[in-house]
Amino acid sequence: MKFLTSNKVYAHVDCNSFFVGCETYRNPNLNWKCVCVWNEIVLAASYEAKKYGIKTWTPVWEARKILWSKSIFIYPDLNYYKVISRRFTEFLKDFANYIQIFSIDEAFMDITWIAEMNKMDYFDFAVFLKHEIKRCIWISVSVWISDTKIRSKIFSDINKPFWEFIAFDENDITTILQDLPVTYTPFIWRKTWEKLKYICKTIEDFRKLSFWKVDEILWKNWTDLWLELNWVDVMDFSEKTLPKSISRTASFNKVMTKNKDFLWQQFVINFNRAYNELVRNNLEMKIIVLYLRDKEMKRYFFEYKFETYTVIRKDVLYQLRELFNKRVDFSILYRSTWVFLSDFNTFTPKQLSTDDFENKNFEKNNKINTAISNINKKYAKKIVNFWI
Repeated sequence: MKFLTSNKVYAHVDCNSFFVGCETYRNPNLNWKCVCVWNEIVLAASYEAKKYGIKTWTPVWEARKILWSKSIFIYPDLNYYKVISRRFTEFLKDFANYIQIFSIDEAFMDITWIAEMNKMDYFDFAVFLKHEIKRCIWISVSVWISDTKIRSKIFSDINKPFWEFIAFDENDITTILQDLPVTYTPFIWRKTWEKLKYICKTIEDFRKLSFWKVDEILWKNWTDLWLELNWVDVMDFSEKTLPKSISRTASFNKVMTKNKDFLWQQFVINFNRAYNELVRNNLEMKIIVLYLRDKEMKRYFFEYKFETYTVIRKDVLYQLRELFNKRVDFSILYRSTWVFLSDFNTFTPKQLSTDDFENKNFEKNNKINTAISNINKKYAKKIVNFWI
């Protein structure tokens, strides 16, 4: 399979200890002191505090014990941080073809031809950008430049703080990536690592896997990641871009089963999590896919496409149940289930009648699903669910 290599140049700009930087901007007397922004845990620490071993997620009691009288603890002011973040991203737009916001304190800039237009090489441009942001916004940043967004993000994570780093040469990149654990790759977390740990240890090992191997093991989101590591510019973090799919999965912890009730229970859990995400992002959908993987790792897909876009939970769940009952072979032992939602459109209220139940239900479901999503996200468990 052939892919078009990237002809773009991206800068990943990341603010250094952003919450602390915002507080220091508001109160310059905090400069060069052990400052921690906290809410039960340390959310951000100044580099002076980090010298004593304070990290993000360090419990506050532990940070106080380590820093003693040297510490200054500040409760976060998120509204103020958002104001500074907007200034930061608006400033970046003046030096880029376009930007894609990755989080409150970091963004990707498309700077293809920008440095050349300003008669600078990329290293000088990175230094210039850092100084201008510090001069105008009073926030210190680090800048990393490469040919895809994920590459620039990886190099940012290994070259903090206050650095600038340029990476285009393939030999140099290979040398760096073969020394980095695969867990340094953005979006490869514990569950993904469990699937990879026996076949690749470094990012370079992951990069050398075949496209189809990655597709088989990890599915779509990680094939995009693999492409980005291999010079192909495919990932888009633009807020205006609709997601290509929403999927939720459950494996059975190496237990194989063909129990119909158990399998349906797993599908309902997966569906509820995916549907919560759909409604929370104000989307409607056309395609639902039921997916299973059996004992021998063979995959089974069953798809239903609606005639029009829908967000009515009862209709979508009914079609999922129809696929399940009519298409799944219950003589086979299965090891995992997935539910995929795809082909999205932004939901817009439709005036169907003077008593429009669909829009009222959507608004009610939106509030319910947002609350459920926030609870589950806070406690990192599927503790709240709809049951049929």
